[in-house]
Amino acid sequence: MKHPQFTTLCLLIFFYKSATAQFSTRKSASNAFYIEALGMGGYGSINYERLLLNKKQWHVGVRLGAGTYRLRDFETNLNPDITIPLAFNAYYGNVHHLEIGLGQTITSIVKASPVNFKVMRENSVSSNFNLGYRYQKNTGGLVFRVNYNPIISRDGLFKNWYGVSLGYAF
Repeated sequence: MKHPQFTTLCLLIFFYKSATAQFSTRKSASNAFYIEALGMGGYGSINYERLLLNKKQWHVGVRLGAGTYRLRDFETNLNPDITIPLAFNAYYGNVHHLEIGLGQTITSIVKASPVNFKVMRENSVSSNFNLGYRYQKNTGGLVFRVNYNPIISRDGLFKNWYGVSLGYAF
């Protein structure tokens, strides 16, 4: 055998995984869907979160959402303003969690062109921070979040913003 250390390492990993699998009968929730009022997505958003790291009481996930401000433009045509929150969230705890996060919100807002007053779309990206409370059992079920979400727009303006979320983890 040319690589006995490699073979030994592979066997140790295999037996370690097999042994720890015997003690883990409950599955952790890796996915969550929630509706957020206010928060990173503007006035409201629908969000999906996927866990990337789940170690004891530490959980780290990535979030993607979609929201809107208005559905119709100033000419009353269906032309929604769109928000897309993207973030990394980390939370600590078993059921009651302290949550922190960092992300960007992409916005596409309909405005009147200053030149000809026609409908135009203005796109921007804002940075945001997340600090709050999260209720979620590690095995899934109800998700409830209350967060402080300060926003820093691309022109350097700082806005205090808050959010409340309700959803389900599985």
